[in-house]
Amino acid sequence: MLRRIDIRGDAVDLASALPSSVSSGAATEVLESVRSIISDVRERGDEALLEYTQRFDGISLGSVAVSPDLAKAAWEATSQELQDALSFAADRIRGYHEAQVSDLEHAEWGADGISVSEIIRPVSRAGLYVPGGRGAYPSTVLMTAIPARVAGVQQIALCVPPDSDGSLPQATLAAAALCEIDEIYSVGGAQAIAAMAYGTESIKAVDVIVGPGNQYVSLAKGEVSGDVGIDSMAGPSELVVIADDSTPPEFIALDLMAQAEHGPNGTAVVISWSEDVLEAVNSALSRLVKDAVRRSDIESNFASGGGSVLVRDWEQAVEVSNFIAPEHLELAVANPDRLLDSVNCAGAVFCGPWAPAVVGDYISGANHVLPTGRSARFASALRVDTFRKHIHVVRVERSGLEGVAPYVAALTEAEGLFAHGDAVARRVEQ
Repeated sequence: MLRRIDIRGDAVDLASALPSSVSSGAATEVLESVRSIISDVRERGDEALLEYTQRFDGISLGSVAVSPDLAKAAWEATSQELQDALSFAADRIRGYHEAQVSDLEHAEWGADGISVSEIIRPVSRAGLYVPGGRGAYPSTVLMTAIPARVAGVQQIALCVPPDSDGSLPQATLAAAALCEIDEIYSVGGAQAIAAMAYGTESIKAVDVIVGPGNQYVSLAKGEVSGDVGIDSMAGPSELVVIADDSTPPEFIALDLMAQAEHGPNGTAVVISWSEDVLEAVNSALSRLVKDAVRRSDIESNFASGGGSVLVRDWEQAVEVSNFIAPEHLELAVANPDRLLDSVNCAGAVFCGPWAPAVVGDYISGANHVLPTGRSARFASALRVDTFRKHIHVVRVERSGLEGVAPYVAALTEAEGLFAHGDAVARRVEQ
């Protein structure tokens, strides 16, 4: 089921040996299409949005704007069971993200008449992208909207691609009502990203765009980055499991299947120093996949991005995981904390047999919008600071400026920026 990869040797090239969701380069035609869509939306606004919705979603809309009353009605029509689940998840997500801001406002330092502090301000307006098509994702509404609200963002716009009948998923609308989203738009793809970045007649431009999507959405976010802030260019789902014989093989198999059912081109890798563990996981997968609802998606993902990696020991297992830099990492071992100290690159880490990545997808409180495509080497999960700006505040007394003037003079002379030097020197001469 999963291809066996033996990397116990000393001269293994990990880049060529391991499966990866990183593309060798975006297909030229896709990137060209994305750029064309962005340009068209910037030029023609709502007219272009409606045309692309007709072309890509097969539905003719009179307007992309969705009445807030539809979200309220969706919440009221939602089962009590789902209402309770959404509210429970929202409380946990809010609790964890509120904890992120508790000590951030107090960074301050000073010496010799000069002090530096910072003020933290939310962006004015945030744009959320929540996928559609393959299913409804109310959890992504919570994961994107709640950190924005905790950050203090005043205006939140949500874009969701419409279903074939022109409606939006009821569960997604219900989550939007719970989060008190200000504006909802029935538009998806690169055109939604362009609209949020640059504005149209219906959609006012935002400051930050967050949320996962397909290749078109991801590339569009990359194209508009710099004109607006983005969280990341989220790609296909990734899971690495480091396992020993303390975790039932069926648990590991189920977790790999859970991430693989998201869709094509993902990564699903189990790593162990025990051949018996790897064989047991493969056996469990063979038994379980045949009855999976999304069997074809899972098998496709395993074929392109699956791997059963045999390593020398747990140290090499973590080394391999750090190289992959996965979106999700499970430490399905007896002593996960021993391995955790060596983990440097992962979007989120789940420790022990009772912590499947699925818990992080929904109700642990951690965010499920995570770096993919090896970007966990330098990027982090979506968090409150994604929606906040840190502004440095500098205060200088006359004695402080006089004290540093000789150093400023030396540095500005070395850089040939003499007006910079004069801005200090002439002050202290007064």
